[in-house]
This record gives sequence, C-alpha cells and structure tokens, in this order.
Amino acid sequence: MLKLLKKKIKIKKISRNDVRFLYNIYNENIEKGNFFSKKKLNYLDHKIWFNQKKSNSLIFICIKKVKIGYIRYDEYKKDNYKVSIAIKDSSKNKGVGKLLLKKTLKKINSKKFNVFAYIKRSNDISKKFFLSCNFKMVESGKYMLKVKK
Repeated sequence: MLKLLKKKIKIKKISRNDVRFLYNIYNENIEKGNFFSKKKLNYLDHKIWFNQKKSNSLIFICIKKVKIGYIRYDEYKKDNYKVSIAIKDSSKNKGVGKLLLKKTLKKINSKKFNVFAYIKRSNDISKKFFLSCNFKMVESGKYMLKVKK
C-alpha cells in the first residue's frame, strides 16, 4: 500500500495559495483538541502568521489530487527543529503522515539536526505515530528523533 501511496502523493513547499488550507486544517485541529493552543485563529491573524512563517520556516503541503495535510519544521534551540503534522481526517491511518515525515526529512537534509515533537499528554494517537517513526520519548510530552551526525 505504501508503494501505491508514494506514486499518488506529491509534496511541495508552501505558496501563498495554501494560506486558506493551512488556516482550515489548523482550526479543525484546535476544535478537536489535538493542538496545545485552545484558541481558533481568525483569518487575518493567520495571514500575518503565514507571511512571517513562509520565509523562515520549512512548511510542506501533501497533495493527493487535493491538499490532505501539512508538515511544518520550526527552528528549535541550536541546530534542531520542532515538527508539527496535520492530516485531514479522510486521509488518516493510511500511511500519509509517515510518508510525509520521511520524504520531508530527506528534503531538509535532516542529518544535520535533531527533530523534536511536542505532544499533548491526552493525544495517544500522536504519541503512537511518533514512536512508530523512531522518535524516542525524552520527557513527558517531548519526543525526539536523533538524526544529527
């Protein structure tokens, strides 16, 4: 199934055409309690955030005919990144998140840094996902993929 999925999925860096998609999927995850923030964004604030992030952050969109998810890497401390992933409900549990993580780690040359994921204690699905992607729990709610050589 993963081989078939690889052929159908495209991953691209964000462009200004992605602002509405990111806004919608972010607020959907806020409503579900998947993110640390509890406050939905208004569109104007999101556009400001988007314009700031697109130049200094590594954000990729996952496309399978339509946009189905994103992954974002933000600089974290020295020589490290924090990762955030969101996949639309209709595409969850199909290997999309793992494929997105794997492909984007290659794109950003991940051997030069470690990647951290911060996960809410109540988000067992995310914990299971990151552990299955070789992240190790370093403290409660904090997981790390040690790749720096």
